[in-house]
Amino acid sequence: MRVVFLDIDGVLNHENWYVKRHAMIDAHSVESQYPFYEFDPESVACLNTIVERTGCKIVVSSSWRLGRSVEELSAILQKCGFKGEIIDKT
Repeated sequence: MRVVFLDIDGVLNHENWYVKRHAMIDAHSVESQYPFYEFDPESVACLNTIVERTGCKIVVSSSWRLGRSVEELSAILQKCGFKGEIIDKT
């Protein structure tokens, strides 16, 4: 089994995204609501490409794991377009 250890901060949400999201997203749209606003759609698409091409599974290795179950992490990321499978957190 192939596994990617995913650190969310700095990978799916990062300074460049925070700067450009204000100009890209209407403050009253659904995309401006949590969790959509947190994650760069281009970064999520890149992660999806990695998952699709390799068949890897994801282990969340991030402070986002604290206080959240694997199911909760999966739900957050799926709402933002992630198509892979989170199998654990560390």
